[in-house]
Amino acid sequence: MSGADRITTDLTTIHPRGRKTDASNLPVLCPNAIVLIRERAKRHPTFDIFRSSGNIFGPMRWLVHGNFTQSAIEAVRRHGHTVQTLDPMPVDPDELLKQAHQKQLDLMTTDKVLSHRLFENRQRFSRAIVYLQLSGGEVEQDDAIDRLFARYKSPKPGMLYTVTETRVKARQLPVS
Repeated sequence: MSGADRITTDLTTIHPRGRKTDASNLPVLCPNAIVLIRERAKRHPTFDIFRSSGNIFGPMRWLVHGNFTQSAIEAVRRHGHTVQTLDPMPVDPDELLKQAHQKQLDLMTTDKVLSHRLFENRQRFSRAIVYLQLSGGEVEQDDAIDRLFARYKSPKPGMLYTVTETRVKARQLPVS
C-alpha cells in the first residue's frame, strides 16, 4: 500500500477501509472523518475534537422572558451565547412560543406557566426551554446559569431544563 492510500494521524495509521495498522485502543475513524477534522483544525487552530466544549455548531440564540437581571444576561453571554428579545414581547404564551419557534430562538424564562405550556396544548416547539425556578436575587440567577452551562454545554432541542437553587433537571418536551 502506498503512502497515498493511507492516512497517518498522530494517533494511528488508518487504511481507507477503516482498519487499524498498529495496536491502539482508540476508536477507528473513517478517512473522510479524519479529513474533516483536519480541515476544521486548520480553520480553527484552537479546535480539539477530544476536548471540545460540546458546542461545535456555534453559539445559541436565547430569547429571554421574565424578570432577568443584567448579571444573568451577562452570564449567558459569558458562556458564548447571544441574548435577544422580541419587540414588542407578546403577552399570550402561545404567540410567544410560536414566534420563538419561527425565529429559531431557544427560550429562557422565569415564568412557570410559559415553561409548562407545551405540556398542556402540545404546540410545536423544536428548541430548548430553560426555566429558572429561583426565589430571586441577582447572584442566584447568575449562579444558576453557570450551573446550567457547566452541566449541559449546549442544551439540546426538544428539552425543558429546570434550574433550581441546587440542581438542573432535564425533561423531554412532548412531540406535537
